[in-house]
Amino acid sequence: MLSEKSAGTKELERNQFISLAARCVLHDWSPDQARSEIHSLNPSSLPSIAEVDHARAKIGNHHIPLDLAAAIDMLFEIGIPGIPDDAEHYPGNVNYYLAAGWLERYERGEQAAADYVWKHCRAAREQYPTGHPAWADVLILEAMFYCHTASRGDAAGNLRRAIALFEEARPCYSPDDRNWMTRSLEAATLEHLWLVDHDTSHLRVALDLMEEARGCFEPGNPAYERLLDQEVSLWKVIIQNRITPLLDQKQFEQFVSEALSLSEEIGRASCRER
Repeated sequence: MLSEKSAGTKELERNQFISLAARCVLHDWSPDQARSEIHSLNPSSLPSIAEVDHARAKIGNHHIPLDLAAAIDMLFEIGIPGIPDDAEHYPGNVNYYLAAGWLERYERGEQAAADYVWKHCRAAREQYPTGHPAWADVLILEAMFYCHTASRGDAAGNLRRAIALFEEARPCYSPDDRNWMTRSLEAATLEHLWLVDHDTSHLRVALDLMEEARGCFEPGNPAYERLLDQEVSLWKVIIQNRITPLLDQKQFEQFVSEALSLSEEIGRASCRER
């Protein structure tokens, strides 16, 4: 039986779009040369839409070397004939997916991926009207990029840039949409910024954001439990560091009450399953 790694590699090798990108790397094609090669192919030899989509989804895959990922990216700029005009292949969405893939590579330490993240985020932003939820999704991706750059450069500056993007994105989502995730990510970034500059006002805002995030769900929702865990961690930081101005007794007691109530519900559910 093939190992998971070799099976995944074989799957990538069978993809005609990725094979075409490999030829780009092998022959060091320029965009014009690659465009000419694509136009010379018979329709039956062109990669299928499924192969194009698969390559897009795998651009951040660790099995794909950086030069091959760059070639795949170039082919998306050139375009393959026959791509349908639907939401899945809307240029803004495609650029967002590519930016997300390059962000995965950047998170693994590939510094060259940073330029690609920026390129596709900027391109995606131009495809959506300001204030649209999809436009806000791009802001969140950019904010996450800044969070990752914090450990490699101007930590405080990059974290503040990320927070500004989170703040800009938040009003674009409805309360029952992804608004909770934006608040959760922003709260985590504020906590990280506090570790850098020790400004306790960051933690005050973070607490309020976590409370708002929990308000997007009923207590029985699994996401509510994850948010509660994050807020527990935040309160621990405040208590362990004796940040007394933030110890709002009423707010803390309300949080503890909700946490205990959820714990009891989980306990009863566990007993019923036995």
